[in-house]
Amino acid sequence: MDNIAQRIEDKAATLVLFASYWQMNLDADKLRRKFPTSLIVQGETSPTKMITTH
Repeated sequence: MDNIAQRIEDKAATLVLFASYWQMNLDADKLRRKFPTSLIVQGETSPTKMITTH
């Protein structure tokens, strides 16, 4: 997760792909502490809302 956080730019969009939902959710929980308002996670909202929000 630290490696991911270092590569994310605060004002730019970043797509992170995971091999499992378990790993995605684990890292999403950790990344929310650093980026509390800008994280969009698959499965937490509809695909349409994800696109609109982005």
